[in-house]
Amino acid sequence: MDNTEKSLDDLTFADLRVHYGTGRAFLIRQEYRRNVYGYRKGVKTDLGDLEEKDWIQLATGLIQKSGEQQLQKNLLEWEQEHNYCKSSPKEMEMTALELHMARIFDDPLWVAYIPFNRKYRPEVLESARLVWVQTECCRVPGQITQEQLDQSAGNALGITCPICGRCSPFQVCTPKEVSGNG
Repeated sequence: MDNTEKSLDDLTFADLRVHYGTGRAFLIRQEYRRNVYGYRKGVKTDLGDLEEKDWIQLATGLIQKSGEQQLQKNLLEWEQEHNYCKSSPKEMEMTALELHMARIFDDPLWVAYIPFNRKYRPEVLESARLVWVQTECCRVPGQITQEQLDQSAGNALGITCPICGRCSPFQVCTPKEVSGNG
């Protein structure tokens, strides 16, 4: 952790948000004409290029300091339930930590914002700006956030269907259409 002088008390989630992964080879030793190299994996954050193990330690410490261990468990469980790429357990843990540092669960543009928060933090949705839509693919009313609707403006492909996940043209529903009285 030579790139930063910040103590755990001063760290924020934004400080540890991962911008991208890093890596570099380093010389371990020279044996006559043969060089032996190692490889170091890391992440680029606002604090600089941190070695992966140091970043994990800082991120885990910040989660504990903030009392968000249950939220981290929820993110990991979410990743395990939605492991479409067949990631390894270590990769899923790393992804869950990255999502936590990015505060993805608070971002109404996240495609899983509603289902994640409905399952783990329903109180968050009480103040969310939710809109009912009906996509061409499923023809079943579902909810998206107003922010997702705003972002879709001008997108010829439409929105991510809240039912099946495909990108589809859509229309905003009225309360009568949602309740089935329309």
